[in-house]
Amino acid sequence: MILSSLSVTDERKRSVDFTNRYYRILARLVMKRDVSYSGPESLKGKRVGVQRATNFEHYVTANFEPAGATIIRYASQSAAFLDLVSGRLDAPMASSVTLDEGFLKTEQGKGFALVGLTFTQEQYFGTGVAIAVRNGDDRHLDMLNNAIAALRADGRYDAIQKKYFDFNIYGD
Repeated sequence: MILSSLSVTDERKRSVDFTNRYYRILARLVMKRDVSYSGPESLKGKRVGVQRATNFEHYVTANFEPAGATIIRYASQSAAFLDLVSGRLDAPMASSVTLDEGFLKTEQGKGFALVGLTFTQEQYFGTGVAIAVRNGDDRHLDMLNNAIAALRADGRYDAIQKKYFDFNIYGD
């Protein structure tokens, strides 16, 4: 099985079977705390950073670039954070988890905040993150789905989520 923040997409469904989701990629933007985001048009003339070859890159290219944002592509998310802090970037887009844990909760992240909406459009971010198993491996698929359902039903999922995150990572 593959348990590595793998988004469920139609393309991937042709190669593997997926469990029910265990969390959702909640794409967000980070900007200076006093700046607001009100839609793609509010990024006109701004520099939006994104890690190359990701769902986030596909999203910003299709939605922010036509609205007048300049898209800056990075090999790593940490490089985007460095440019944000130095003022060479106005807003990086990544998963809420990456932005929160990897930046906002660090010394570098002081003075910055998540802004605007959560982006969850299925054509870019899939239907959630799930465990992949070989096509037709119904035995393991059922075992894993039952385990995910049990964690959600008895409150253990919520307890784990609250321990590590300040927001709902399941996305419901």
